[in-house]
Amino acid sequence: MSALVFADRPGNELLPLTKSTPVALLPVGGKTLIEHTLEDLAAADVRSITLVLGEQSAPMVEQKIGHGEWPGMNIDYVRARSGESPTHVARRFANQLPNQFLAMRGDVYRSPSIASFRRAAMNILATQVIAQIDGRCAQLCLCRQRDLQLDALSWAPQNPTRGANWRTVELDAAEFSQLHDITEFYLANIDGLDERVAAANVANGLPNRHFCSEPNSCFRPEVIRNRPVLIGSHCEIKPDVQLHGPIVMGDDVYVDEGVFLYACVVMPGTYIPAGTHLRNAIVTSEMAVGIDGNVICRFADRLAVQNAIAG
Repeated sequence: MSALVFADRPGNELLPLTKSTPVALLPVGGKTLIEHTLEDLAAADVRSITLVLGEQSAPMVEQKIGHGEWPGMNIDYVRARSGESPTHVARRFANQLPNQFLAMRGDVYRSPSIASFRRAAMNILATQVIAQIDGRCAQLCLCRQRDLQLDALSWAPQNPTRGANWRTVELDAAEFSQLHDITEFYLANIDGLDERVAAANVANGLPNRHFCSEPNSCFRPEVIRNRPVLIGSHCEIKPDVQLHGPIVMGDDVYVDEGVFLYACVVMPGTYIPAGTHLRNAIVTSEMAVGIDGNVICRFADRLAVQNAIAG
């Protein structure tokens, strides 16, 4: 089966996180949103993907995803025009779509659910079957003809057009977040972290510890003081740092001496200066943002500081 995946969301509602990072490349639980979607599609045996990207975000997403880095999957890219709706995009490329395909947003957070949705939707006689999670549209649908209204995939989402022959199917035990503000992004990372850490340790044959780290990270276990902590790859954490979970730390993070973090989400590629104390924050290389979206503090550029000291 084929899938039409929309990842063209502007992301203004998630500023400053999207100042230099497209929404599709924001991390949740150690993986980018688009990686969550592609892995879920692969698990559902969907091998042909058409990925719809915005003009500004396309180069970064294409570089991250590539064409051959996902074995067994064929990924093609198309560009959405500014302000173009999913319905218009699908109609513009209708001749490239099969008579039956999946359509979804790939720049929202949806726990693995495509396989179960596909099984349920195949048994429902309708030209369009739309997934619901906790009674909300999960921005995932099965289309049985090309010329359909895809209002359910618009950003922000709309109710499906009643004129179409559509039905809904409720997905149990699944999670969905539209990530329509900083608070939702923070909660998507923190909620369920215990289960993600435990599952990762089980998958790697490790005991069910309260932390999980990717390869090539350098830190002492003593820096983790309590509750779940997820550490990405190629991170370096100084020995006197204190991490009080829940903590989600991306790849290539450097945490300097005397840093105290409590219930924080650290974006990939971040340098946290010595002596920084933060609670309930999203930390980037430039600043720390509270879960209300307000800037807590700003960081000096690490390279500029090093050059000033050297000079």
